Amino acid sequence: MTPELASVILGLTSAVFWGAGDFSGGLASRKQPAVLVVLMAQIIGTFFLIIVTLIIRDPFPDSAGMVMAIVSGIFGGLGLLLLYRAMSLGHIGIVAPVSGLTSALIPALYGFYVEGSPDVLTLIGFALAFAAVWLISGGAESRRFTPRMLINPIVAGVAFGFYLTLLSLATQNGILWPMVVGRFASILVISLTAWRLGRLHRPTRADIPLMAGAGIFDTLGNSLFALSAQVGRLDVASVLSSLYPASTVALATIFLKERLRPIQWVGVGLALIAIVLISL
Repeated sequence: MTPELASVILGLTSAVFWGAGDFSGGLASRKQPAVLVVLMAQIIGTFFLIIVTLIIRDPFPDSAGMVMAIVSGIFGGLGLLLLYRAMSLGHIGIVAPVSGLTSALIPALYGFYVEGSPDVLTLIGFALAFAAVWLISGGAESRRFTPRMLINPIVAGVAFGFYLTLLSLATQNGILWPMVVGRFASILVISLTAWRLGRLHRPTRADIPLMAGAGIFDTLGNSLFALSAQVGRLDVASVLSSLYPASTVALATIFLKERLRPIQWVGVGLALIAIVLISL
């Protein structure tokens, strides 16, 4: 298997896990405050990550890697808080694709700058992937929205974009320990926010499995994204992983019996075409 194909497979797999994490976290947020769900998911995911890191004996990052890991974690925590704030205000059909596309754009542009522009077919695949994310998310479900409503999801996407870019840089000499360090920074940011909002309380036992699923799936997605970026191109990893809404929609179809709208089926078709073009 070539490094390019391995990067594609890893990027797509990270999208599957990220989508599963969003699905689990979304279900948990129906019963518990979103900031509490995010905090518990981060704590459980970090505990899982530490166990795996100790078993694998991943090398510890140098001082530069530590700094980038900490900063990436802060951006990741801020992105999560802004994303859930945007979702709490409604217009989820707008929030999801806007934040997803913005988060993919920043590492993609950085990849262009560092590694040069990919070939034409790959660029066409990128464009189709961006369109697919929007369509799979349902497009703009509400036509009655103002540019002001885009502020939170765009800023959340920018924060996620810097998180992904810095994570790829922090994991040059090791993947897991930089993620652990970044997670502690993220947990600190989210904990302070939850404390200020008065949302720090013990969740019910019934909700813990969903929170654990959200944390573990998100951790797996982050790890596979970082590995994809190391094996291949950062822009390819970021664009393919941005297809995670397809995983969320698929799980909602399977477990919640939600039906895909025609516009979403078009998005699925574009996503498949994009994957083929990027893989060539």
